[in-house]
Amino acid sequence: MKVALVCSHGGHLTEMLYLMDAFKGHEVFFITYDNFRTRQLPYKKYLLENIGTNPLKMLKAFLKIGKIIAKERPKRKDKSYTPGTWGMLRT
Repeated sequence: MKVALVCSHGGHLTEMLYLMDAFKGHEVFFITYDNFRTRQLPYKKYLLENIGTNPLKMLKAFLKIGKIIAKERPKRKDKSYTPGTWGMLRT
C-alpha cells in the first residue's frame, strides 16, 4: 500500500514520525512544508512553501499537491493521513 503522510513541519510531523512503525512494509512519502527539519527526513518527501494564511500561496500549494498525487498515482486502496485536518487527499 502507498501511504501519503500530509502534515506541517512542527508537532504534526513529530506525531507522524512517532507512528512510522505502523507503516512498516508500506511505501510512504511525506507532503509537508520546506524547512530545515523536513529537508533532513530520511523518507521520500515533497516539500512545499509554507502557505500561512496567504490565499495565493494556498492555491499554488493545491496545484502542487495535485501534481504530486498525479505523479504518485495512489490506488483506491492506498491512503493519505493528515493529522489535524480532513483527509482532503484521501483516495
